Amino acid sequence: MMATADDFVPLCRIVRAHSLGGDVIIHAYHDPKTLMTYGTLKTVTGDAFVIKKSRPQGKGWVLHFDGVTTRTHAETLRGVELGIARSALPVLEDDAWYHTDLIGSVVVDEETGDVLGQVIAVQNYGAGDFFDIQTPSGGEVTLPLIKDAVVEIRLSDKKIVARRGFCL
Repeated sequence: MMATADDFVPLCRIVRAHSLGGDVIIHAYHDPKTLMTYGTLKTVTGDAFVIKKSRPQGKGWVLHFDGVTTRTHAETLRGVELGIARSALPVLEDDAWYHTDLIGSVVVDEETGDVLGQVIAVQNYGAGDFFDIQTPSGGEVTLPLIKDAVVEIRLSDKKIVARRGFCL
């Protein structure tokens, strides 16, 4: 069982069943080629999944888990998020962070200090990382995670200082 929800670091989410043999398509939160290196993946409640096979499929990624042998079983896993304990992750350098640590951070304007919103997701559409930010009015904006747009990330304060003009 995972120690706590705070200790859980999500690595991927199961999108749908893929084959009659129990394969699933996933949405990986980082490079899906590395998922097998983590060994057993778990849900936040501690259910364990051992990846037996992993391969690209079109624009997605396919996993086959030990013990999941039918499409019916694979369909019950739709939406399940899989991850590992934070202690299993490699230690990062001082100026690096895990995307999961940025979720929930407050984004403020560099010049005015106005709150632009809160990070609800970190996405990568192929051209680099972007923050999805929910604005105080309930809308959403996107901010590229580049030096010109993001002035400072303060993990300890869950605060990101940004330049408003880069919000899309």
